[in-house]
Amino acid sequence: MVNAALNGELTHVVYRKDTLFNLSVPVYIKNVPSELLDPIQTWSNSESYTKSANELAKMFINNFQRFKNIPQEIISSGPTI
Repeated sequence: MVNAALNGELTHVVYRKDTLFNLSVPVYIKNVPSELLDPIQTWSNSESYTKSANELAKMFINNFQRFKNIPQEIISSGPTI
């Protein structure tokens, strides 16, 4: 993934929206297993993944509250629950 990014190979790929973390995630990267691009696919229990992902998103949101005077466009670019 890092090599693809550094080589500019992610410029013209299709992305999906990760609605929890508010990220654009490539659907396909040459030489990268597709399940790595969709983390829920790497977990044997999708409910456990969802619970853990939501907990992580909450941790990001709670940590970000420590900072003051952050523009709304930056705040809204982070995780949403």
